[in-house]
Amino acid sequence: KGIPSSEIYLSRLRLENGEKIKWNRLFSTRSNNINGPIDMYVIETISGNEICKIYISPYQSTTSNKAPKGFKIVK
Repeated sequence: KGIPSSEIYLSRLRLENGEKIKWNRLFSTRSNNINGPIDMYVIETISGNEICKIYISPYQSTTSNKAPKGFKIVK
């Protein structure tokens, strides 16, 4: 439901070992099979090592409680 929901989701994301992450929104893009923009985030360890890039579709009706492979969600 918008960029604030993406930030909430990312703030609940941890590495599998429980380590916190940090992120930076890089840009917005589109895909033929998803309505609305898709935001690309670079995910890093707290010390600044890049782990991966994650794509989030922020304008969906619900926020996922699923974590990408290598991550977990904390409540």
